[in-house]
Amino acid sequence: MPLMATRLRPQLRIRDAQLASLMRLMETEARAGCPAGSLYAQSLSIALATYVDGRYAHGSPAPKRQPSRLSRRQLSIVLKYIRANLGSAISLATLAALVRLSPHHFSLLFRNTVGATPHQYVLGERVGEAARLLAGGSTPLAEIAQHVGFANQSHFTDVFRRATGITPGRYRELRRFPSLLGPEPPSASATPPDQARRSRGARG
Repeated sequence: MPLMATRLRPQLRIRDAQLASLMRLMETEARAGCPAGSLYAQSLSIALATYVDGRYAHGSPAPKRQPSRLSRRQLSIVLKYIRANLGSAISLATLAALVRLSPHHFSLLFRNTVGATPHQYVLGERVGEAARLLAGGSTPLAEIAQHVGFANQSHFTDVFRRATGITPGRYRELRRFPSLLGPEPPSASATPPDQARRSRGARG
């Protein structure tokens, strides 16, 4: 279900907090060198296009339909691909092509099916795999970051801390010596809180 071809109504001196928020997220990501990867950038782009189309387009709105979902087979194909390619750049276009859908339609169906955007889900899988590696060995943090698809160790540490409340190094220590360093460390979240807030705001 691609976006309708519409024309935008000219608007002067508008104040739109949602639009401004989306633009700030895109600018911040671009200035940082896109550490979150193409999946996040593409999700923001689709969110921006969808919002602008719905808010400022001229013409009759598209008829509302009941939310639809990916089939079990489609979901299985996508999730298997994600798990097998955590260390690689995963794009929205690639995921959508696996089940022969447009990126916009795929994003909608994926979120309806799993309760998270593609970007949220992939990030959660990367954090979960990183937690498993941290608990099971002494692999350097930089290698773990690369192995699970983060741009660099700094980005990995930032995302992991937001998902679990502690740094990767601290997580490893708590898993190794739980009786000496305090209570059971938090589990790796499937949807890092900050990324979830971004994505909810972006509707990507």
